[in-house]
This record gives sequence, structure tokens and C-alpha cells, in this order.
Amino acid sequence: MRMKGALGKLAWKPDDGIWLIPSRGIHTIGMLFPIDLVYLDAASKVIHLVEHLGPFRISPIRIKCASILELRPRAIYASNTRIGDQLLICAPEEMTQYCDQNRTQPVFTDR
Repeated sequence: MRMKGALGKLAWKPDDGIWLIPSRGIHTIGMLFPIDLVYLDAASKVIHLVEHLGPFRISPIRIKCASILELRPRAIYASNTRIGDQLLICAPEEMTQYCDQNRTQPVFTDR
């Protein structure tokens, strides 16, 4: 998958994406649609964003980048992702477990 990435696909489903490890930059030569890119450091902290990188383009290289998420167009906008955000990347089952463990209990006060 690393060498092929999104090449050969006509479009992505809403939840599709590719996590490229290691990566400091990518190209879209041979792709038929634009993508969003989320650059992550080794701690999965967002260090750079590229929205709507069109076909036959080369993305910026970021030396401190450890991996890149390739996502459908407008995924960055729709998720309100910002530089400095810390991402948790895991399987859906792990996310459910993480949320259950970190769910805050409602606070009730007596009046």
C-alpha cells in the first residue's frame, strides 16, 4: 500500500484515508482527485496541514514530520483540525475503550 497509496482509485468513501509512516511529504502524480494532508510528528501532534492538494502536485516537505494522514477533500475543515492538535489514531474498538475509560461523570450539586 505504501508505494501505491491512493493511486488507481477514482474517489474515496467518506471514511477512507491512508496513514503513511514514515513520511515527510507526498506527491499526487497519477491521482485523479484532490486530498487533504495532516502532517504529524512522532507524538501524533499536528505540525502542518494541506487542504485540497490537487492531482499532479508535490506537497511541502516537513523535516520534523514522522507521518502523514491522506484524507478525503474537506476532511480537515469538517473535523476542525488545527496545528497543535494531538491525535489518537487507533482501531474503532480501541477508541470505544479509550472513550469509556476517559468519560467524565456528570457533576451534580445540591441546591
